[in-house]
Amino acid sequence: MSGRSSSILLSSSIRGWGKLREASLRRIRPTLAVRDEQVRTFVSKSTKDDHVAGVWSPSAAIDHSPPPPAIAKAEESLKNASLVIFDKDGTLICFHSMWVPWALSTAERIEEASNLKESEIAKEVYRLLGFCPIEKKVRPGLLAEATMGEIRERLVHLLVEHGLESDKAIQVVDECVQDCDTTSSNTLKQIGNLKHMFEELRAHNVKIAVCTADSRRGTLGALRGLGLEQYIDIIVCGDDAGTQPKPSPHNALAICKAMGVEPADAFMVGDTLADMGMGRSAKLGGTIGVLSGVAKEVELSPMADHVVVDVGEALPILLKRRNPAGGAVRLS
Repeated sequence: MSGRSSSILLSSSIRGWGKLREASLRRIRPTLAVRDEQVRTFVSKSTKDDHVAGVWSPSAAIDHSPPPPAIAKAEESLKNASLVIFDKDGTLICFHSMWVPWALSTAERIEEASNLKESEIAKEVYRLLGFCPIEKKVRPGLLAEATMGEIRERLVHLLVEHGLESDKAIQVVDECVQDCDTTSSNTLKQIGNLKHMFEELRAHNVKIAVCTADSRRGTLGALRGLGLEQYIDIIVCGDDAGTQPKPSPHNALAICKAMGVEPADAFMVGDTLADMGMGRSAKLGGTIGVLSGVAKEVELSPMADHVVVDVGEALPILLKRRNPAGGAVRLS
């Protein structure tokens, strides 16, 4: 079943940007500070009672040293996943090559269109997105975790705070905030050998889902550009009708229901706390954090059953298989 047909189960209609024109700024979603506090609260209250304890150390995977006893015990108790839910950016696709150019060009367009150069609005846009223009890195925050709808709403709010009328702010954001370029090989880069990984999963009758905060247009453009859409059973995007942002369990549970898989037989693989939070709150069978995106090991470890360097090292865990030498099986 193709991603295009299966996604109808959760409605592939894109929420109209026109809704923002009809809504007052009083109804703009909670600020990122509140959203971050919700994630932190969820982390502090979360326990590993419903999951197998243990974190797979990336350094152990690289030097092929044996895993700690907790990991060995975890592998003995785990069975193959029936469904794997992958995040997209930072997990399957290089986040920074895709979104750094987007952040730079978006801030530049907003600064020019808003005539707020003297207010250094570009710096404020970077701060809001969680982007460092000096290091050219995206940090955990709005751009890494929020939907495009949320990003647009927050940018409108920012411009209003800097003196623009609401109608003008909406117009500027409407004109300046565009989807990522998924046509250039300079920006669209996959992490590891994804076709190999997907073929291995399908050969073991494991269903594949992608759940992303990105728009459906941008998501399909990226997956088709990499020739991956055919492997994916269901795709859920941030602007699909009826979806809820991570770390809500809603999307994960809806995917499991659509695929006919019990949550306990599904795994979540992602690069952010929001990804891990969704997996935990949905009571999935396991969560795997990857270090190829925006979060660090120390940030992911409290919420992830396993932490690996990149998605290539997740396959042995998903298929309950380890290299006889003791290290993780990598996909070159």
